[in-house]
Amino acid sequence: MSAEAKTKKWDCLNIRHGSQLGLVRWDGGWRQYIFAPTTLSVPIFSAGCLADIQDFIEQTMRERKAKP
Repeated sequence: MSAEAKTKKWDCLNIRHGSQLGLVRWDGGWRQYIFAPTTLSVPIFSAGCLADIQDFIEQTMRERKAKP
């Protein structure tokens, strides 16, 4: 997670190899957190991996909306 930016960012890493698949970050155009794949490779995802990313984004949005 990056603390330097106005909003938080989280790296999404491959659990077997540790390579970066992308990151979860705020997107002003979408007005929500999004997953942005890395541009260095073409990642592939299982249904379980995509569900984990979706769950994380939904949890992050709930936390953001709960802040005063």
